[in-house]
Amino acid sequence: MKEQFEALCKAAKTVYGDEPDCDDILDIIPSALKAFLRYVETVDALEIYRLVPLESNPEIYRNTVQEMDKTRHNAHEAAIISCKMVNRLCAAVELTPICPETEDRVEIGNFCCTVVADLFAKRVL
Repeated sequence: MKEQFEALCKAAKTVYGDEPDCDDILDIIPSALKAFLRYVETVDALEIYRLVPLESNPEIYRNTVQEMDKTRHNAHEAAIISCKMVNRLCAAVELTPICPETEDRVEIGNFCCTVVADLFAKRVL
């Protein structure tokens, strides 16, 4: 995954390097990667809260879970939009789409997790 995003960045720089809005176009890539990370973070936070509920008041617990789920849903929406933007950029620079071309929320969620795990595994130490 990391290599595909590096290739997209390189291709976008080649195609748009002389354009005045090149930086804005290139910003699609880190913005999307951050959206994928935010989605994974919100899922993890919700799962941790459910696993170790520190709140003994059932109403407060339920309200907290609902708010966390709302945050997770919004992060998921942002990840879906980011996938579409990345794929549009791929098409513009004539690369194969990186992200799933689907409305399947589970597939998009799994993709986010895969991207985040791949970036972590291939980090520069």
